[in-house]
Amino acid sequence: GKLPHMKAWVILIAALCLILVITQMEDYFGQQYSGGLASEKDHVDYYFVNFALMETQADGTISQQVSGQHLTHWKLQQQSTIIAPVISDGVDPQQRVHMLADTAHMNQQTQQAKLLGNVHSYQATHAGKGGFDLYTDHLDYDLKNRVASTDAKVDITTPSGTIQAVGMNAKLDEDLLRFNANVHSTYPVK
Repeated sequence: GKLPHMKAWVILIAALCLILVITQMEDYFGQQYSGGLASEKDHVDYYFVNFALMETQADGTISQQVSGQHLTHWKLQQQSTIIAPVISDGVDPQQRVHMLADTAHMNQQTQQAKLLGNVHSYQATHAGKGGFDLYTDHLDYDLKNRVASTDAKVDITTPSGTIQAVGMNAKLDEDLLRFNANVHSTYPVK
C-alpha cells in the first residue's frame, strides 16, 4: 500500500546519500595518509569526534546536516561507521525529517547503508500537516536500487493512525511501501 509520507522517506534517503558523497570526497577530509600504515586494512584514514557536516543553500540556510559522536572512515575498505548518527534533512526547519540510530555503516563499494540499533525517524507536525514517527531496530538501504528495507518490527505513528508490522520494503522510485507480515493498523474515528 501507499503511505502519504513517502516524500519524507525520499528526503531521508537523500540524507543517507549525502553521507555517501561526503565520505567519498577526499579533498573535503584532507590529504591521503602516505605513511606505511596506509596499506593495512585496519588503518583508519579519517576520524572525527563530535562532528557535524552541513550542506548549505546559496543564502546560507542549512538544507542537510549529518552529525554524530564519532565518524571513522577506512579508505582501503571503502567503509565508514558513524556512532550515534543524527541525520536532518530539509530547508524548512518545520518540515525537516530527522533520523537517529545507535550506529550507521556505509559501504561505498556496494552502495549499501545500514542503520543499526534503536532506529527512529521522525518529522514534527506543523500547522496540522505532516508528521510521523517511525521506530525499528535496523534499516538497510540499497543506494543503487533505491530500496529501504528491514526484517525487524516496524512501528509508524502519523496523525491519521498507527501501523505495526514485521518487515518493511520501500521502493522509492515506485513510491511503494510494503509491509511483510503481522500488519496491524489503527485509525481514530473522526
